[in-house]
Amino acid sequence: MSLLEQVKLLHDAGLHSNVKLVVNLVLSASEHNQDLLTMAQKYQLQVWYGDALFEEEEYRKAETVYRRALQMKKVLTKSKIRGGPDLDLPQVVDVKYRIHQCHCHLKEFPEAVAVLETILCKQRTPKVNMALAKLYQKVGLERSAITLFREVL
Repeated sequence: MSLLEQVKLLHDAGLHSNVKLVVNLVLSASEHNQDLLTMAQKYQLQVWYGDALFEEEEYRKAETVYRRALQMKKVLTKSKIRGGPDLDLPQVVDVKYRIHQCHCHLKEFPEAVAVLETILCKQRTPKVNMALAKLYQKVGLERSAITLFREVL
């Protein structure tokens, strides 16, 4: 069983404190040995690490880790253009949604709106539209909220 599969098992089992420890160790080791993990594996580990931090209610750290993961995804996307492997990785939309959740838990509603607005309209799921509509309502943008509520329906 590979290291990534073991971390996935911990993540799926909800053992968030263990995921935090293992991912921290693996990412540290990969800094010293560049051949240990591919960029796609590092991206996946960052997302799981962010999930673990989020579930442990460390929202500020989780947001930082998710943003780091998005930076890795940008590099990964550019390398895919040159023929890199296409793996089953978490979507950027899902990571941005989690960043929005971090901001909501920290009561930073304008920042949460800004994150969701960076998702292209075509890529927005009903879940994203509903979250954005509720945030618009909280910050007083009633017309925008109504438009998005209609979009959900």
